[in-house]
Amino acid sequence: MNLVPCHLINRQFFDFIQMHIKNGLIKANTIKFEITERLPIKNFILTSKYLGMFYELGVTSVIDDIGTGYGTFLYLNELGARGIKIDKYFIDTINSNGGTKILDAIINLANNLELEIIAEGVETDTQQTYLLKRGVYLQQGYLFSQPLNAESFRRKIVISNIKRDNVENNTANKTVTLNLLGSKTNTHSLVL
Repeated sequence: MNLVPCHLINRQFFDFIQMHIKNGLIKANTIKFEITERLPIKNFILTSKYLGMFYELGVTSVIDDIGTGYGTFLYLNELGARGIKIDKYFIDTINSNGGTKILDAIINLANNLELEIIAEGVETDTQQTYLLKRGVYLQQGYLFSQPLNAESFRRKIVISNIKRDNVENNTANKTVTLNLLGSKTNTHSLVL
């Protein structure tokens, strides 16, 4: 799965993706847009229009940095996102004395809306276990890997294929996904 920052959405990018999907070079279900809450959407109507065009191709989206910015419920309601990424800020509450009520509410909301949940910034076994117990199987963070360049990412794929059976057995046939950053605009997910 390739996560694409939402600011890259435009007609030229749509034509590029559409051509590659038509020619069988990319599978639509391997692309997911990240719509960040940290920056406001300047042209909501145009963004919604382009996202709709991508959705027709089979591309999906997630709301990134959920709960930290400009429009959680509006974005969920109007932009057709199929998932959320829980910001590291909320994941860090697992290890603090501040409590996890907001994190738990976010997970419950996503489950009630039948949204895919990705937890970012997972750094400890305690965080991983807490999230797995609540059904959050898609996780990324330093617990799994530091950001990788393209070559390191390719090597990690080879190594992960060897370990794949062990990981699936350890998580009761649930999938653990690692999102590996090649750069700020080149994000990859690795399913173990």
